[in-house]
Amino acid sequence: MHLGVTLESDSCLDPGIPVNGRRHGSNFGIRSTVTFTCDPGYTLSDDEPLVCERNHQWNHALPSCDALCGGYIHGKSGTVLSPGFPDFYPNSLNCTWTIEVSHGKGVQMIFHTFHLESSHDYLLITEDGSFTEPVARLTGSVLPHTIKAEYDLEPCDDPGVPAFSRRIGFHFGVGDSLTFSCFPGYRLEGATKLTCLGGGRRVWSAPLPRAIST
Repeated sequence: MHLGVTLESDSCLDPGIPVNGRRHGSNFGIRSTVTFTCDPGYTLSDDEPLVCERNHQWNHALPSCDALCGGYIHGKSGTVLSPGFPDFYPNSLNCTWTIEVSHGKGVQMIFHTFHLESSHDYLLITEDGSFTEPVARLTGSVLPHTIKAEYDLEPCDDPGVPAFSRRIGFHFGVGDSLTFSCFPGYRLEGATKLTCLGGGRRVWSAPLPRAIST
């Protein structure tokens, strides 16, 4: 007597883990999802979760973690990698990374690995995008010293407090906000929140509101 049995899996195969990345989720059952993040300096090629479908296949391919040519960094810290790191970067690239910090703060750059083709490739460090007067121009294979770029933006003028109203907020630097509310029997006409804007001249995002009797 012979018995034939067909066994069907109720899960997908292990999707793997991107190089220079991490996987979040270890359940590969039908309708389960897994997500991925990248190590500092790398960007995920596709941040949509992988979903195990009823045909026992993931809904799309495993994403990759890539070191891109340029980018935008904000927050307390960040990592900049040359394209393709740790492999050699391609030829004929012009990459720009923009680092933004809150008003009154500076930037400290600490180099861990540095190898550029001397006299041909270079790294320009600028403030406010001024490439004509860079903070530093670096090339070669000698690890640069730590570089600090510090600045202090002028604040906006004190806008005052409208009659019959109150203000929350006492800081007038770029990015700071003030909110306003009225005393009972009054309504506010105008913006309830003002933000100090950057640029060539410090201005508030809207005129000072006023309190109107109801």
